[in-house]
Amino acid sequence: MVFYGNMNGGTPRDGRGFTLIELLVVIAIIALLVAILLPSLGKAREASRSVKCMTNMKQVALGMQGYALDFKGQIWESGPDPASVPSIRYWYVQAQNPRVAGNATTNPYVPGPAFGYLANVDKIFECPTNQRRNLVSANLDLSNGYWNSPSGQAQRALFNTFLSERALNFDYTMVTGASGVKVDTPTRFAWDKNCTSYQATAPRPVQPLLANMRPLRFVPAFMEEDSKYYNANGPDGLWSNWDRISNRHGGKGYVAYANGDVELSEFPRGGKAELENETGNFTGNDLWAKGKPTAQAALGWFQVAPSWPATVRQYGWANGPR
Repeated sequence: MVFYGNMNGGTPRDGRGFTLIELLVVIAIIALLVAILLPSLGKAREASRSVKCMTNMKQVALGMQGYALDFKGQIWESGPDPASVPSIRYWYVQAQNPRVAGNATTNPYVPGPAFGYLANVDKIFECPTNQRRNLVSANLDLSNGYWNSPSGQAQRALFNTFLSERALNFDYTMVTGASGVKVDTPTRFAWDKNCTSYQATAPRPVQPLLANMRPLRFVPAFMEEDSKYYNANGPDGLWSNWDRISNRHGGKGYVAYANGDVELSEFPRGGKAELENETGNFTGNDLWAKGKPTAQAALGWFQVAPSWPATVRQYGWANGPR
């Protein structure tokens, strides 16, 4: 005898699929797994971008090394000395005849000394996390008066040669005092940890206290500059004065040293408000080099990247700070 029911009078399941409760349970499990995995995937993606950013800066560092091999062990210059060179001459762009003022017709702007040693520049100077964006716009704003200044016009010339039109020319910018430093200079460099007690735009003391100095492995040549302060407001390709280093990689930013090293570094940042003059930020004014004591610098410490061009660090200055 064949039974088509069960002992309790029910009928067997016919394979029509999940019940509503089972389906809800499966959806809940999937949602839970997604919630667990997404942060890990996000971290893995950022880790990949961070590695690419480091690779970019390493290419810049290798370019500096190549340049130094051809120029008596010194890396390229950062920017012009207005007192001695009337033209605009940066590491990335210069007038064709750098001894006279540049103009679009008789003395056009051409790529600067660094770009002869670098390839694929448009991507090298773009952090994959930031992609040369600022916090306001992702497009070049030609209504900004900066772009009509001599230095702005010089940078605009790059867009026809190397760089796509972005809000920022470079995510990585050159420390002004590193201009012409030797790749084996014995000069010591440090930063003042007491920057945590200063407002970002406040003047620094003439001489920092030795106890507050934190040594650096070598002279920083390129910084992964913070987009808001002040790369977006003055995209001059330089790092000095009130400029800050980015913290976009887990609270840290990359530094390329003139000796070829690249390091993910963490420097003091101010409050979460990210205000222009908040207290507690490491800036260009907090970077120092050790030279011989003078009447003005009794301890022999000199700012590596003070306000430019108000205080110019000439080519080779860092080899004997004064």
